[in-house]
Amino acid sequence: MLVEEAGLPALLLVAGSTLTQLRVLAAVCNALLNLSSYIPVMVTMASTSLHLLLHTQSRHSGLLGYAATAYNAGKTATEAQGLPLVEGEGSTCSQWLRQVVFCCGGALWNLSRHPDNRMAMQQLELQV
Repeated sequence: MLVEEAGLPALLLVAGSTLTQLRVLAAVCNALLNLSSYIPVMVTMASTSLHLLLHTQSRHSGLLGYAATAYNAGKTATEAQGLPLVEGEGSTCSQWLRQVVFCCGGALWNLSRHPDNRMAMQQLELQV
């Protein structure tokens, strides 16, 4: 299984990297969303990923005092990350942005539904 083979730490490493392209981040966030609904890993996942999920979502949606990202300002991926456009990406990457924000929010929601994660969620809320 992905979690038992150190898959979760690998996903978190990619999601936390500032060098990750937006379309790769969207796929990683989708995987995290899927994992977050698997009850046996909810507590472990919350302890390792709540902060990252919240800040990834906020960074790409302009919440929690984050300035609107270059993507939200309508710049191209090349201008925003200094990277070449990847085939299939739109000029504003809005499709990938929506997926990142949706998946991070969904994962946070799923993790919040486990009773053992409530204290961790409340502590994170107080830190932000």
